Amino acid sequence: MVGVSPRGLLVSPAFRGSASDHQIIESSELLDGCFMPDDAIMADSGTLIQDLFATQDVAVNAPTTLRGINQLPAKTVVKDC
Repeated sequence: MVGVSPRGLLVSPAFRGSASDHQIIESSELLDGCFMPDDAIMADSGTLIQDLFATQDVAVNAPTTLRGINQLPAKTVVKDC
């Protein structure tokens, strides 16, 4: 996992075997006061880490996936932009 912000660069250690995004974030320094309330981070679609940042009042922005539909509704497209 690589994180970039105006405050610097954060690179997580490599994980052997399979590790979920959730596990990698939990073991990283991202939850140790890197963010202020009302900050927002961007994540890849399908990355389910909102619960980790909710306690810090940090929003997680991830694009919506299609999941069985051919086209997103216009409201969703505008929200994702």
